[in-house]
Amino acid sequence: MDDDGFGTIKTVVTDPEKVAYAMGAYVVYKVRTETTSASFENPEFTVIRRYSDFLWLHEQLQSRYPGVIIPPVPEKQTLGRFQEEFVESRRCALEQFLQRVVGHRRLRMDEALRGFLASETFAADRKKLEMRTVLNPIPTAETLNAADIRQMDEDLQRRKDHIDELEQQLKTLLRAIEEWQRQQLELSQATHVMGEHIHALSTVDVKLPISRKLAILADAHHNIKTLQERQGKQSISAFMTTADFYLRAIASVNVAFSARLKAYHAWQQTEQVLQRKREALEKVQSKSIRTDKIALVTAEVQEAEASATAATNEYIYVSQGLQSELGRFHMEIVNDFISSMRTMVMSFAEAQRQVTGFWEACMYID
Repeated sequence: MDDDGFGTIKTVVTDPEKVAYAMGAYVVYKVRTETTSASFENPEFTVIRRYSDFLWLHEQLQSRYPGVIIPPVPEKQTLGRFQEEFVESRRCALEQFLQRVVGHRRLRMDEALRGFLASETFAADRKKLEMRTVLNPIPTAETLNAADIRQMDEDLQRRKDHIDELEQQLKTLLRAIEEWQRQQLELSQATHVMGEHIHALSTVDVKLPISRKLAILADAHHNIKTLQERQGKQSISAFMTTADFYLRAIASVNVAFSARLKAYHAWQQTEQVLQRKREALEKVQSKSIRTDKIALVTAEVQEAEASATAATNEYIYVSQGLQSELGRFHMEIVNDFISSMRTMVMSFAEAQRQVTGFWEACMYID
């Protein structure tokens, strides 16, 4: 049980399968969930979902939680979407998205998420959930004066500048990783070609003593080629996946900032309306002796004040929520990059140890 009493939710996305129909084909995935939360009827369940269902969930969460950084889903792709490597890559990305969502303290309680994870009649339930989709009520935010709001705005602007810089750095890093991976795979291919030529040379005259030595050297090249290929396809790819995820996550960060900007404009608009209503009341009070008209305009001022207060509250709530979200985002990106770099370095170190063993074995051939 989590410390907030909600319980735990663990999800995995498995078994991608191509489904053909009259108009084309698509891929479905099994989404298996284990939970201790009382929000679900059963502790374990499995449902079938396709990519468009994940996309629907992402859009629902984005519309319901302004200022929250919604984990990103993989982008749409038309060409090559049924190739095995792409399907597995998308499966991993969808699983990562879902695990981030169920690990988020606010998002994991969402009704749309519960339907996505558990509904056996999701196509029909999805429409019902869409009809019930409304913006979550905004709780009362902490009261801030003008100086506090200005300080909060300045802090968020600094963080936005940092995010913009981080986005450019990640794009550069991703290009460098892709080039590194390409060169690593080219190296494995060159090692393979070298091994093939050495092996061919070893078969010219198998009776010569050097033939056995050449054959062992060719085997070493083959083994090293396998390691180099694995590093290119797995070790480097895992690091590249982390960089790609956070580059896409920054797009979600920008959406959260846009939601805050929208709340700001709504707040400013209500303030302008309130100012006009107050000016109208002053004008009526100075020129009219009709109490009914004064009462009417006074009621309009009170209504405008209530709207302005609500809009101010929403702007502060979204802004403070975004500050908290950015703190969580910073911790996650640091921890994930440290973890992926450590995994990659350990993989390369182990591969290098094996390569050294292959070369040493060639040195002691009788």
